[in-house]
Amino acid sequence: MLFVAFTFVMNDLVIKHIVRQPRPERSCLTSCGMPSSHSAISIGFYVYMLLDFAARVRCGGESLLVLPGTLQSHSPSNSLWLSMVKVCRTPWPAWEVLKPLQLAAVLTFWSVVFIPVPISRVQLGDHYWQQVLVGGAVGGCTASFWWLIVRKLQHTHNHRLGDVLLGRPGLPLLRHNASLPYPIVERRCADSSIRNCDSRLGADCCNCCANLLEWYMTQVAKSWLSTSCMI
Repeated sequence: MLFVAFTFVMNDLVIKHIVRQPRPERSCLTSCGMPSSHSAISIGFYVYMLLDFAARVRCGGESLLVLPGTLQSHSPSNSLWLSMVKVCRTPWPAWEVLKPLQLAAVLTFWSVVFIPVPISRVQLGDHYWQQVLVGGAVGGCTASFWWLIVRKLQHTHNHRLGDVLLGRPGLPLLRHNASLPYPIVERRCADSSIRNCDSRLGADCCNCCANLLEWYMTQVAKSWLSTSCMI
């Protein structure tokens, strides 16, 4: 993924060569230890998912799941465990609308996965505490910066959702399926300028907000049927 490559470049090829702080003496690794790459990537992923999932939260009503060729609504569950199972067994980008309890469930699950990574680096003797803390801070800042870039590109190129970016229509190698979260699309549709059919959302869209949302979700569902690109 591009995000992992970006984090690696910033952490290992830039910051480590500037700080050049050694690892603990008992470490078998000879490279510099400040900041921790494992901490940067794990905390970076965690922060990126937090920001992306938070943009998909909507209070009240049902959650919305997009799978290949289908749109499915899910009634909110009152159980944290059931919400965790439902969300975590489904591909991350498929969830267009999440309930607050589902957000808490998925963050609980990924906290168990990612938070122990920096701690394990200290326990293994490969890093000092300050190295994993700085690594986590680098990962969090990198994730926030990357999320802002992706969100800007999503807004700017939203009209190209479903288009083949690389390859031919019959043989797509790269297709734009990085859709805006559904709650953001709803807010854009509620804007008066978008009600008059904002050209950035496609020439075939209707002036009616409901038809615009239907067009958008159809494009999202279609994109799941083809080769996907993960940003």
